[in-house]
Amino acid sequence: MMTTTRVVSTAASADASDVTPASLEGDDAESWARAESIVASLGLDDASADKAMRRAFGWSTQAYWRNTKVREVPDATALEERIAFLETLGVTRDDVRQIVEKTPEILGCDVDQLTTATEYVEKNYFMKRNTRNFVKYVVRVPQALGNNLDCAAEGKSCLGECNRCWARC
Repeated sequence: MMTTTRVVSTAASADASDVTPASLEGDDAESWARAESIVASLGLDDASADKAMRRAFGWSTQAYWRNTKVREVPDATALEERIAFLETLGVTRDDVRQIVEKTPEILGCDVDQLTTATEYVEKNYFMKRNTRNFVKYVVRVPQALGNNLDCAAEGKSCLGECNRCWARC
């Protein structure tokens, strides 16, 4: 399924730091609020949910995204699909909360990315989803679900700077 992502333009702003989730208006503000309430429903307080959203959708540090996701306005339906996918792996809602607390960027990864990484774990680590070991691994190392399999396919060469590499797991 193809999801359309909206990115807030900073072209009109003299200072890109002026653009914050709080400065969103109209449909964008509504989308942010709906997505943030979904994240908060995982058991995070408002401040933690806001921090997770900022990291997941490229509003703060770019250490994870490396400018591939910058100030994206989240789609609540896509966010629910990502959480539902995590639950199909056998993780509980409390496990999802722990995953989001450790690696909130997982909420910004599309289901295709999560599926590819899950299949990689199953094949290379000899674990099957919906098993105790798989769930423990995903909760312990949630960034594995956001890892890239081929940086070259993204038009980048491996310089060892990526925070989404299987070499780090």
